[in-house]
Amino acid sequence: MKHQKTLLSLVLTLALVSTNTAYAKSIDEKLDIMWNQTQASTHRVNGAYGVSLGGMSLRSPIRNWTVVSYSPPNIKAGCGGIDAHFGSFSFISTDNIKQLMRNIISNSTGYAISLALAAVCEKCESKMSKMHEITSQLNAFSSNTCRLSQAAVNWVNGKINPKANNESQSDEEAVDKTMSAELHDIYESFSNIFKGGTNANRPINAHNHDTRYGNNLFNTYVSAKVFRENLVDTKLYGGDQQFFEIAMSLIGTNIMRTVSDSASKQDKQDDYKNPIWTFENLFEGTKTGNSLDIMSCIDFDTDNAGSCQKVKNKKNEWPGTERIVIELLAGKQTEVDSVKGDTHIYSIDPNSIVAYLKYGDEVKLSKKQLAFLSSIPPTYRESLTYLVRSTENEAIVRAGMQSAVKDIAKQLAAHLAKEIIWTTRNAYNASPVSVSTSKAKQGAKMTDEQEKALARLEAKADEVLNNVKQESNAFTQNVNTLIELSHKNQSKKAEDLLKKVQS
Repeated sequence: MKHQKTLLSLVLTLALVSTNTAYAKSIDEKLDIMWNQTQASTHRVNGAYGVSLGGMSLRSPIRNWTVVSYSPPNIKAGCGGIDAHFGSFSFISTDNIKQLMRNIISNSTGYAISLALAAVCEKCESKMSKMHEITSQLNAFSSNTCRLSQAAVNWVNGKINPKANNESQSDEEAVDKTMSAELHDIYESFSNIFKGGTNANRPINAHNHDTRYGNNLFNTYVSAKVFRENLVDTKLYGGDQQFFEIAMSLIGTNIMRTVSDSASKQDKQDDYKNPIWTFENLFEGTKTGNSLDIMSCIDFDTDNAGSCQKVKNKKNEWPGTERIVIELLAGKQTEVDSVKGDTHIYSIDPNSIVAYLKYGDEVKLSKKQLAFLSSIPPTYRESLTYLVRSTENEAIVRAGMQSAVKDIAKQLAAHLAKEIIWTTRNAYNASPVSVSTSKAKQGAKMTDEQEKALARLEAKADEVLNNVKQESNAFTQNVNTLIELSHKNQSKKAEDLLKKVQS
């Protein structure tokens, strides 16, 4: 009964307002309100009397106003000419401000009626509020039709590059969620972005279905079975993890997070990791007295495509190919740096390759040493053998070895770089398979940044390998000079030459 009285009071009030034509016209002109009304009336049907109390509908348009508009300068130049736009800006006018105030007042009129309706019929108001929410969000989507259509086209195209752009990626994931029928409609998908953050539509196991997700480079390696099928021998690099971390430091990667983190309720930020190494870092490693960072996985599991999503730079443990070559040829040099060895040769280990070249099978080499010996270019191997068997002067032998080390170490670095390049390109071209289910999964291409990094690395490796013949001929001449000094018993000149080579 109470609600009926309230409704009657509301209707009578609106009826009185609707009969005041002059007042209605005044509001309509000033506040830009459109309305329609029907008068109260009585009628008789089949002997029965009926009364209609009339009604009204009121509409006021909702407008969006930009207070300040700014267009930045933009210059594009190409072979065909130049396009230049030097920027522009504009401010809201006084007339616009007046109209804005009218719109605010007009919209508040509808809100007041909404409050009155809520008092009479709570369910009606609830439904209207839901419709208003839907309309508001759809209006927001309409401003992003370009983004939405772009995301849809990318979804249809299938294989695409990983994206570091959170906004465009979240749009694409919303479309993907709808098209795969995991959500009912596009509205629900985009509502997730508003309510749950940019990664709201991203499944926690997305890395098992698409190599874009997780650590893209690691996911691609795992999905191409680089580690499982031993497509590359990683022993020389220090094992699977260090091989991958060197590759990641040289190439870079894109991380689209999928793992949950109970310590944080916020979206995990996607992150593109630029390469931090060059070819020289692969060759030199950590110089004595200096430090070099390497990209390191906080967690590393070759059976989990979602591993290595947390990457931090840590102090380098890679000795560099120069130290590796010295240790293999002459043994670890610990006179200066007791951890990684030094890049100068101070002594020759009796179990080293050089000792083997001199004494033959009396020295037993490890598989690693034998593999390295077979990889040394024949000219260097023959010249070193000739040197160590032609003189007992250790200073001359060390001088000859030192002059060979940098050349062989650069060639080793070039071969390692080529191996990383080959592994990476083959992994991205392979048909990816989920480790956990053995089912096919979507494969991503390399990013443009990764392609450029690989191209730079390959150019440097090719440059080094193209100079092998020239450098090996120069080394042969150095060996002949050293042997000549030995025969003339000119040890002092040999020592001076050693110092010169080391510097």
